[in-house]
Amino acid sequence: MSHDIPCFDVPLPPPSPSSKGRIVYASGYSFYGTVPSGSSGIIRTTTSPTSSSLKFLSATCTTLIAVERGGDGAGDGDGDKVFITGTPQSGVQYRSPTSLPMPRSVQVTSLSSGRYHTVLTTSLGTVMSWGSGHFGQLGLGDDAYRVNPTLVSGINTIMESYPGYNAKAVTAGGNHSIVHLEGGEGDVLLSFGFNSSGQCGIGSYYNTVMAPSFVRGFEPWEMEGRSRLPPPLPGVEGFVVATTTRPSSTSDGKNGIRVQSIAAGLNFSVVSTDRSVVYAFGNGKGGKLGVSKVPPTGEREKSRKDPSKKDCACSPIPIRFPRGVQGGQYDLECGAEFAFSTCTDTRGGVKCYSWGIGGDGQHAMNCHLHLRTPRENQHIQQIARASGEGAETKIFARGSSAGILVREGGRGDLYTWGCNDKGNIGHRRASRGRRK
Repeated sequence: MSHDIPCFDVPLPPPSPSSKGRIVYASGYSFYGTVPSGSSGIIRTTTSPTSSSLKFLSATCTTLIAVERGGDGAGDGDGDKVFITGTPQSGVQYRSPTSLPMPRSVQVTSLSSGRYHTVLTTSLGTVMSWGSGHFGQLGLGDDAYRVNPTLVSGINTIMESYPGYNAKAVTAGGNHSIVHLEGGEGDVLLSFGFNSSGQCGIGSYYNTVMAPSFVRGFEPWEMEGRSRLPPPLPGVEGFVVATTTRPSSTSDGKNGIRVQSIAAGLNFSVVSTDRSVVYAFGNGKGGKLGVSKVPPTGEREKSRKDPSKKDCACSPIPIRFPRGVQGGQYDLECGAEFAFSTCTDTRGGVKCYSWGIGGDGQHAMNCHLHLRTPRENQHIQQIARASGEGAETKIFARGSSAGILVREGGRGDLYTWGCNDKGNIGHRRASRGRRK
């Protein structure tokens, strides 16, 4: 059996007196050298030989990526440092943390990894990527492999054509990437990579998107032929969308929608906006798009003739949330085939919802059900509410496993659940999930 409720029995070994560098705890499969131990429990490792503070941590299927703060930023050479451990598809095995070349005096502002690729944004407002480019997921216009972080020049070209935008955040799905550009009259979303299920949201099912392309409804306002976001779905008994009207326009006729959060799974993507609407696109099998029935989008004829596209949406569609969630902030997190949304309403209350595939207990609801629409997650909410005032909670998901970190003062509590067949969630006894 997999762990299908949050479990707090993950012992973290204390750092040894001889440890040098920032301490990282890791668990899971160690064949590729990602986790330098044969144990299925959480083990201790370091991300670099320096004493810099850890800033970001991410993982592909075969590598561990760490970003460490490079000094105080007071001069040249103080940029953030990126380290890699494991065996990327290039075949080179990094048995110990190895630094990757980065521009001088540049800080990393966001980091995300897919199955075999990684993307990041920098303090210069640019995007860099490396790893496998087989499906165009690096956004570099080809399918070549990149060993080191490489500037995605196509995004720079777009920002030059539409001044006032800077890359704020990025998320990597299985074999696709989504980039959030902030600025202008309204935020812009770009996507590239594998798109057979419409997970790039460009309004078509082109198999691969090799260069950065606009997500429908999130194009620059200056662009001719700009599409409109789909209207919220009509409310049904027990459910309403977060807002019941189209985004209102400003005095100059532009709606100025801002993006709050983006996340991507294996073959689907989700995005939340400041109008309290969450949109999804890609493969909706098992409820991954948060709707019980996916409406036709984009290439309607292809969707009708191709059975494999029946549950797919190649343009953003709005997700319905349970009644009572109005306004506030929606923070999103995706595993391979499931998603979480932490909602902070206008009154300061916090609720957590989950939807999608649940055969390995990914929803932490003591069940193995697939949730086709967002369902309130009582177990996670209890953990968040039991935390002291001022405590910080962060949900994370990867593959078929997930967890929540609660940090308060100088201590933190870690709860994990989901698939544990290779010790993924840090429990000593590996267990295989029961799938339906």
